[in-house]
Amino acid sequence: MHGGNILRCARKHIGMTQEEVCMLMDMNLATYKRWEQGVTEPDFSHVLQICEIVFKMDLLQAIALANPEGVAA
Repeated sequence: MHGGNILRCARKHIGMTQEEVCMLMDMNLATYKRWEQGVTEPDFSHVLQICEIVFKMDLLQAIALANPEGVAA
């Protein structure tokens, strides 16, 4: 499981757009899109910050959304 997938699942769960995430984090939209597409991998610190600041959830909640069966990926 990659960080971009965690971000994508959590973002969709709360109903935000990629543009909204980037605006709140003051970051480049193209970079964020590449993370979610799996083209590049975000640093762990970025995933953690976005989950906490934008999605208002801890990283474990976001991982659970990205992996609902609970199977280690």
